[in-house]
This record gives sequence, C-alpha cells and structure tokens, in this order.
Amino acid sequence: MLTNLGVRRSWKRLINGECGIVSVKDRGPQFEQQTCQVAAAVPQGSKEDGGWNASDWLSRDDQRKMAQYAQYAIVAAQEALDDAGWYPKTSYDQEMTGVCIGSGIGSLEDIYDTSLAYDKGS
Repeated sequence: MLTNLGVRRSWKRLINGECGIVSVKDRGPQFEQQTCQVAAAVPQGSKEDGGWNASDWLSRDDQRKMAQYAQYAIVAAQEALDDAGWYPKTSYDQEMTGVCIGSGIGSLEDIYDTSLAYDKGS
C-alpha cells in the first residue's frame, strides 16, 4: 500500500493516530505559488524506512519508461499479491490472475514538464 503514511507502515501509523499530511511549501519551487500548502505526499526514502524509492522496486529501465503514478500502481499491485500470498505457478493460474490499472488523465507532472520544454523551444 503506497500512502502518505509510508509504505508497509500505514496500519501501525494509523493506529498510533499519526497524520500523513505535511507542509509542502519547502519542497520545491513548483509548490511555492500553490494556494494550498499541505499535501498527503508519499514520503521519499528507503523501503525499510517506510518511504518510496523506485530503485527498491523497479529496474532503471522500467523507471525510465513509467511515470511515477504508474510506478506506484505497479508496486501497489505487487504488494497486494504478496499480501494475499498469491504466487501463481501454473500457466492456468497465471492466466487467471489479473490487475487492472487505470488513469483518467495520465501524469500531470509529465504534461507540465512537456509544456515547459515546448515553451523553451526544446
């Protein structure tokens, strides 16, 4: 489960009454002009520390090919299968296992980066 409370620690932190909402005003220039200065962001860091680091889960090639939201979705699906103890071995079981991942708009970050590159003429 990828959440703002941290990977693999969500339930413990929820039970302890912790909140995953944080200030984003110091997280970079992209947040400075936002009217809302708080967010429930997925924490960065190692898997062991309850954070997100794509290298803990995905090859460099896969990271390059996928937007971050897609990386989150792939890892969340794998964690769900792991939590269920579902490791299909036979061809039939593999063919009967499916995960549906959808997005209505795609990666807003990629759209933003592309618009900046277009504006600069690159």
